Amino acid sequence: MLGGLHVMGEIHAARENSKVLRADVVLTPTLRAVLAAGPDHRLYIQDTAKFLVGYFYATPEMKSSMVMVYDRDKELQLRQRDVSSLTARNMQRSSALPVEGFQDVLAQPGPHLFAVYHASDEEWVDLEFTSPTYRTRVVGHEFGADLIEVERLAKN
Repeated sequence: MLGGLHVMGEIHAARENSKVLRADVVLTPTLRAVLAAGPDHRLYIQDTAKFLVGYFYATPEMKSSMVMVYDRDKELQLRQRDVSSLTARNMQRSSALPVEGFQDVLAQPGPHLFAVYHASDEEWVDLEFTSPTYRTRVVGHEFGADLIEVERLAKN
């Protein structure tokens, strides 16, 4: 119950405080080109509130590209809580919203495109992507997020 209230508070704050999550969540020419170049044509978002509000306001074309990702272990390790992953797993079981496990995404050939909101209290991917495990490249900036191509490097 408290986790749900926390997420609802984050959604409200995101909607009120961010120009990112308004009716301008559209597939821009820049984003369209970056998505077309990737292997899976998807935009992965880890921040629960930003994904939910963005998905609500997105155009149908944009919605078809958006996927929320979660990883309980990474969230616990990097943020010392698991509210976002719990919410994501519940959404995955009880809705038609596009939700996938972070490890499942990165197990597929990449690179993968992530929207990274560096100032978010909910986000842990920005911390995770500083690891030498990944090759990252900023390819743009849309709706308040850095668009980062991410590829997991092969283990030696």
